[in-house]
Amino acid sequence: MKKAIDDSATNDEVNALQQQVLELTDAVRSVWLYRGMTSITWLTGGDYSASQPGLTYLQWVIHRINEERRARQKSEIVSMSARHFRDAYAAWALGYSGGEVLAVMVALDHKRLGTTDGYLENKVVRARIVKKHRSFAEALFGSLASGKLDTTMLAMETRYADKAPEERTRMVFRLVEYREAVKSRYGVGCRDPHHPSKLADPAFDADGVKFCATHRCTVCPDNAIITPDAYPGLMLRLAELEAQEEATPVASFVMSSFDAELQNVRKALLPLKESDPELLTATVASFRDEIRTGRRRVPGFSVKPL
Repeated sequence: MKKAIDDSATNDEVNALQQQVLELTDAVRSVWLYRGMTSITWLTGGDYSASQPGLTYLQWVIHRINEERRARQKSEIVSMSARHFRDAYAAWALGYSGGEVLAVMVALDHKRLGTTDGYLENKVVRARIVKKHRSFAEALFGSLASGKLDTTMLAMETRYADKAPEERTRMVFRLVEYREAVKSRYGVGCRDPHHPSKLADPAFDADGVKFCATHRCTVCPDNAIITPDAYPGLMLRLAELEAQEEATPVASFVMSSFDAELQNVRKALLPLKESDPELLTATVASFRDEIRTGRRRVPGFSVKPL
């Protein structure tokens, strides 16, 4: 355009070039670029260019998908428009944000809250909201009827209202199992503290009464119950094992079960490493510094402070 102006182009020529720039800008920002019947085109808010006579591009894609699904004897996809994708995104944003309409407004890049409300006023979203409210009410009154308000269970029942009843029941059982499990000093739950693995305690004589006392839960995968609540303790255990690794000859450490425990602790902390690597690094470094300077004692290890 600058070259056209420098070459003394007419106003009509400059306006035509400017229009072309606007169209290309709209194209590169479109969520769907495709090859049409005669040229490269794109989907816009008001234009679903036909790639087949009488069909929009989206309808043609659905038609092709359904042909393949019929060949595999699977149910067909119902007809939809591009608006349905945005409706689905609005519904997902609403659920992901925990019902925050303002979060949906930001996600859809709306300037007015009334516009967002129009997206949420559809049968699918309304059904989800009603189902979530019903789940909240049932969980709330169920807790009150039992004489104990369990806020954790209440939050879980409400948050996962869209899940199948069988999946929610399994989640409840897992939560109850963790709550009732015996915890190690590191916060890791144990399904059966009367029968630890031989790797955790080779000399343990199970009599059904005494408990495992080594607290080396990550070398006992059949019994270990690891949740985010155990991350602080696992970070401490990681620092202890790394300190012991430094104070032990390489061959001896590798041949011991502590090397396997170190690798398992690192695996258990992988979700935290992905979500908050800075917290993991800083916390482990702090624990290791305390161990090196003698401010923290490592049970069962002979790590000498500096």
